[in-house]
Amino acid sequence: MALAPENGDTDGRQKAQTRGFRPYPMPSAAARPRGVFSRARQWFEMRLFQLYLATALYMLDPWERFLFNALAIAILLAVGHTAVVQVASLVRYLGQASEQAS
Repeated sequence: MALAPENGDTDGRQKAQTRGFRPYPMPSAAARPRGVFSRARQWFEMRLFQLYLATALYMLDPWERFLFNALAIAILLAVGHTAVVQVASLVRYLGQASEQAS
């Protein structure tokens, strides 16, 4: 049995948006920044907010979040370094193979 939405709201979205716990203030769309750096900052804050919601990082303490982010950045840096080293060795190998073929 479904309850009828209040105030003519067809799908209940308006009520769902007003209740619940928001650990971080969501960047408001009403306050439109004028400068390039302000817009970039607002974009970054929105993406960070979405990351915290998608990964449930908002439930962690600040020091736990710092450790998680530091570990994630370290893993990404290690993967990036390995990719650069492997691509460089592949290019070197392909260059030597093409020299020997000609």
